[in-house]
Amino acid sequence: MNFEEAMQPILDCMCVALAEQGWEGNCCLHPGVPAFDSCCPDSGGGGEAWARLVNAYPSTTFPQENIRESAACTGAQLWALVIDIGAVRCVCDDICDCGKKAANASAVLADAETALQAISCCFTSGPCADIEYRITQLTMIGPDGGCGGFRIELVRQYVFNCCPPTP
Repeated sequence: MNFEEAMQPILDCMCVALAEQGWEGNCCLHPGVPAFDSCCPDSGGGGEAWARLVNAYPSTTFPQENIRESAACTGAQLWALVIDIGAVRCVCDDICDCGKKAANASAVLADAETALQAISCCFTSGPCADIEYRITQLTMIGPDGGCGGFRIELVRQYVFNCCPPTP
């Protein structure tokens, strides 16, 4: 398994759940921090959901980082992957009435709750079942560029084969 294969099922679980509640947009692995330029269709944008690797570290007592010096490669090592996963949608980012702001808030909060539940289910009964994980925070973002949404940071256990067997 590689880093991409470790993140994709989590992203898929979230995106399927969001789509089932009516959220529309792209669902992509990102190489870095997503840019939120425009999320509204009239500005050429749309919703965006992502997963990206923030960092990784050796962790034999998950989720704590190993503090001691690195040991020689002995094959499989336990690591922790810190993953940022989230989604944004079109929201009013300039002057609009309270009714529109409340509807935006309701939609974005529902997205965040749906994603949190989908990610939790992914690790308990879905494609990532039986993998150690911790959700460390949920942060609301925006409005910026017509985008509002959330980020969830999670840490998942990962088996890293530092010295794969030679054929």
